[in-house]
Amino acid sequence: MLRPVCEELLWLKYLKSLEPEARERLVRAKSHLEVQDSVTAQREDPGPDHMRAMGFPDSFMSGPPRTQKTLKTRSKN
Repeated sequence: MLRPVCEELLWLKYLKSLEPEARERLVRAKSHLEVQDSVTAQREDPGPDHMRAMGFPDSFMSGPPRTQKTLKTRSKN
């Protein structure tokens, strides 16, 4: 438990050092990356039928996912 706490503390200290606009862009890009990873894992494990049963629309599952490269570039700008 100590390691995750230390990692979060370092992350928060870093975010605090950024200008507000840069901090917002970084947090948004990181959030999008994590959501994309979760959706990809969900698609690959139980599959689209299970996702539909959970209420995800087809447009959500078939839409073009944002690439990690695009999101990483956005977080740097």
